[in-house]
Amino acid sequence: MAGTAYLVGGNNGLRSGTAVTELRPPACLRHRAVAVPAARHRQRALAGTSPRQGHLAPHSDPSVLPGDVLIADNENNRLLVVDPHGRIRWMFPRRGDLAHGQRFLVPDDAFFSPDGKDIIATEEDYSVISVIDIARHKIVYRYGTPGVPGSGNNHAATPMTR
Repeated sequence: MAGTAYLVGGNNGLRSGTAVTELRPPACLRHRAVAVPAARHRQRALAGTSPRQGHLAPHSDPSVLPGDVLIADNENNRLLVVDPHGRIRWMFPRRGDLAHGQRFLVPDDAFFSPDGKDIIATEEDYSVISVIDIARHKIVYRYGTPGVPGSGNNHAATPMTR
């Protein structure tokens, strides 16, 4: 684990907000050898993508973000990489990214792989975990049976509490 992550917005069950929270692993867990190659691979994968126009809320301060932010946009069934000015640098899925019959639904968490080449996304309501190749815009691995929750082999489920 290396570098700094930024949590933008969120809901803690009491209130939602638009604050930016800086998350840093303890010094004993930071390894430069992992952070530098991952950043290079991510930049290579994002190279050639033209940023779309930014959409920042009034009074936003993009200077608090030193780099791009990965967003799991579950209400729109997509992943976004957005630059500090609010411009979309990368989006998944685009038209043609999914194989015939394949779906990408309600991603609720997303993380860059340690080498920066892939994004791992949980689709809890769809009962799968997907690995997306950033450069190819393709799902290259999936664990779980899409739409079929369970606890057996190749099944994933989110426990429900009542």
